[in-house]
Amino acid sequence: MSDPKDKLIVIYGLSTEGYEIAKKILRKQSKVIIIDENSRLGIILTSEIVKEYPHINFLNEEELLLNLEPFDKAISNAPIVFFAPRIRKVNQDVKNEIILKFKEIITYLKKNTVIVMNVPLGIGGNNEIITLIEHQSGLMVGTDVTYYYNPINSDKTAQIILGSHQQGNENLFLNSIFNLINESDPIQNDVKLASITLSELVYS
Repeated sequence: MSDPKDKLIVIYGLSTEGYEIAKKILRKQSKVIIIDENSRLGIILTSEIVKEYPHINFLNEEELLLNLEPFDKAISNAPIVFFAPRIRKVNQDVKNEIILKFKEIITYLKKNTVIVMNVPLGIGGNNEIITLIEHQSGLMVGTDVTYYYNPINSDKTAQIILGSHQQGNENLFLNSIFNLINESDPIQNDVKLASITLSELVYS
């Protein structure tokens, strides 16, 4: 049985939010891949690298000197993919930009992948993404792949609502990762599962 620390978790999006997620996960994991949407390359991050480059701007300047992984290989080998891209559009164009970026990863999704949506989508937005996954990949969400809605929330409330397309989550490794990125207390069980619809209401 492989060590969970060997799992190369992927974050799609060389954004401030994506980099913060990576830094939190690296407290537990030995490596994380963060994908630069522009170059379509995965940068292999370690705890040593994020100590040397504490801010995303520093990393951008040194990107070519770091270990890189092809985009398609990174996605297809990832047990967990976090979706936290840089969004440059405003208003109605935001939704179109999110869909275009998400389409890039669907092609390379494999069965049993966990997908975590970290950008706020609004009411009904997740159903659109789920339909997109099923139509474009042929994989069924909830059966072939697992989907969660966990938008980056700057408002630190006592309880974090994790939108889930599944009835429950018994994956201890995944639970530990959610606790890390939400900076929650696993003993207090701050991260609560809820339906996608309820979580959209909470975060809208």
